[in-house]
Amino acid sequence: MQRGLSQQPDASWALRWLVSAYVHAGRLDEARRACLRLRESHPDLTLAKVRDTWWPSAIMARILSGLRDAGLPEG
Repeated sequence: MQRGLSQQPDASWALRWLVSAYVHAGRLDEARRACLRLRESHPDLTLAKVRDTWWPSAIMARILSGLRDAGLPEG
């Protein structure tokens, strides 16, 4: 994922997955830094907006919990 982000640094879907992966791997500091990067490139992004995208519910729940733990606002 890091490699893909180096080629497309504003790919919000990849940053969302990265933030969540860091949280669930117990790497909260890295998750928060990645979340700040996500919010800088997409300042209007909220959990509510992420929730409106299509993903299977089990995947969405995991992504949302990671984003929430890293500090993405509810909106």
